[in-house]
Amino acid sequence: MSQPTTPSSSLPQTVQWRGTLLASLLAMVLTGCYGAWNTWEEDRQRTLPMDIDGWGAMTKRLKEPGAGFTSLLSDPPLWKGPIVPFVFGLCYYVAPFDGAILVFNVLALALAAGCFVIGFCWFGVDRWSAVIAALLGMCYWPHHYIFGYYYAEPLLALLLSLLLLLVRWTVSSDRIAPALLTGIIGGILLLARAPFLLAVGGIPILLWLHPTATGKWTIRIGSFAVGLLLVFTPWTARNFLTYGEFIPFTTDGGKVLFQGTYLPGDSVTINEIRQIPEFAELEKKEGNNPPEQYRYWRTLAMKQIRENPLGELRLCVRKAIRFWVYLPKDSWVPSWRTTLLAAVALPLAFAGVVLGRKRVIVQLCALWVGGLWLFHALIHTELRYNYPILPLFFLLSIIGFRLLFSRLFLVSRNPQRFDSPGPASVGV
Repeated sequence: MSQPTTPSSSLPQTVQWRGTLLASLLAMVLTGCYGAWNTWEEDRQRTLPMDIDGWGAMTKRLKEPGAGFTSLLSDPPLWKGPIVPFVFGLCYYVAPFDGAILVFNVLALALAAGCFVIGFCWFGVDRWSAVIAALLGMCYWPHHYIFGYYYAEPLLALLLSLLLLLVRWTVSSDRIAPALLTGIIGGILLLARAPFLLAVGGIPILLWLHPTATGKWTIRIGSFAVGLLLVFTPWTARNFLTYGEFIPFTTDGGKVLFQGTYLPGDSVTINEIRQIPEFAELEKKEGNNPPEQYRYWRTLAMKQIRENPLGELRLCVRKAIRFWVYLPKDSWVPSWRTTLLAAVALPLAFAGVVLGRKRVIVQLCALWVGGLWLFHALIHTELRYNYPILPLFFLLSIIGFRLLFSRLFLVSRNPQRFDSPGPASVGV
């Protein structure tokens, strides 16, 4: 079978780095100000504990008498995995006050916006489209509440933006280092949050579809796999040797799976589910050992899927919708504000994928957005879980709008302007 090839002109040979860096700086400043304002507002009106999502395990450990840096390296928490608690704990170690993690989140948010702009421009997107996509994604107003708590979304967005830069480097290079670093960051992203499994796992497909001039795609894919395993394998091996259980990500994965397939718990938080008598009885029997709890909830999740497959299919449809719009419990009538935005952006993003499908950046955005969407539709989802991939999603929408506009109104003037695969078209 012949191997797919991509013309070398599908990626820009040169980038105007001065203008790109200025555009990146603009996105960083605007996003940082937006994040800082929302963080201040959320913290000022706080009614819930700051560590509402359980990411502050290491911070709590550092507050104990005699704790030091070595406390961050010993016995990492299985509940939320090794990455985010360590990073948040490191923030507290460097600046020992409760708001240190919030400051870090604002900085991570700003850096992610800047990296997205640089990555988009490096793939051939024009600067204004790159800035607008980054700002729309990072400053998406339904997610304002994530800035006042220990949520991991800004860090995840930063890791994804770094992965975007590395993938661009890897696609255009036969060297081992870019692919190895791409695998390393991909492994860190997976350990930070498991739903990126499909997105990270699709990178080798992209590398195979876009060989370089020498065609050494096996070297790049092999180096990527090595980097991924170097990061991912030690954590899994450590869990198996310590607990005798294959725990690839976190011990709360079993309960998350059960929550995502628990029909009475549709569209409610874990605290609200605990008010359901049936769930409360199940939780009393979970035991105290984390690996045992992991197996217990995973078994119950598989059982309820087998017993009611049609109900689970209906739930997956609801979760797929709820990834983009707020859908209340026991209702198919979504929030009008999120629905209005989704009704405009989703069709444009789909048009961008169809009309721009030959472009590397479109394929990458579709892979990551689609992979995260599918994983959450099958497992679990809330509206905020789409946050890290929103810049990619809005970029697809911008590409779709521009391609549709060109085909409807500008074809007679310059039919090759948007159809050409080269970066000189309009950058998108």
